[in-house]
Amino acid sequence: MVRIRKPRSHLLVVIKFLQGVSLLAAMLVYFSTFNIVFAALTLFMLLGGSFAAMFLIRHRRRKRYLTSGLNVVDKMSGTEFEEFLLVHFKQLGYKARTTPTTGDYGADLILEKDGIKTVVQAKRWGQKVGVEAVQQILAAMGYYKASKAIVITNNYCSENAHVLANANNIEIWNRDELQKFMNKTNGKASAVYVAGNSTHSLDICPECSGKLIKRHGKYGEFWGCSSYPGCRYVRNSYSGSGNF
Repeated sequence: MVRIRKPRSHLLVVIKFLQGVSLLAAMLVYFSTFNIVFAALTLFMLLGGSFAAMFLIRHRRRKRYLTSGLNVVDKMSGTEFEEFLLVHFKQLGYKARTTPTTGDYGADLILEKDGIKTVVQAKRWGQKVGVEAVQQILAAMGYYKASKAIVITNNYCSENAHVLANANNIEIWNRDELQKFMNKTNGKASAVYVAGNSTHSLDICPECSGKLIKRHGKYGEFWGCSSYPGCRYVRNSYSGSGNF
């Protein structure tokens, strides 16, 4: 599974800055007081406090991550991610259905509640989601005559995707929004349920849900994603492992 890089929070940036200037601060104290003990205490307090704060922040983040069930989602295939969203939205009182694997016109799920129809593009992705996802869900919104459209991903979206989404009133639930949603609505239970009851087919790409096609390369036969070069998942014909 490709590691997802989470944008650094402003608080962590401040802590890193304090760590960087701690030695300078200690030197200033020493040259002001000519007391090496005060200078050492200053260095110790700044470094010790910043490392303690960083540890607490990362511990709390890790705890929220595991409590939400996002760690289960990160191991899902694209198809399983759609199944998870379907199950979870149904549990929240939505009338929900998935669209056909082919010919979905840009939407993976159709949601209805309180007379409002919403189309959803689901991206369990190992890389940033590009503007194409927003373009697809925008087209689906018109095709299915929906009032709302959402792109939901366990990763993050590109700047262009956000610009286009904002211009067309399309919601983007990136990794942070998805985790908040799952924390508030016990999404972990739905994720664990889907992970334990998946009917994922071996001929479906686990990264983007595209069709896997048998190809011939320099080193013999292998399975490659039909969405290449957008998705670079490959699997040896004699193995169940794959990679980007």
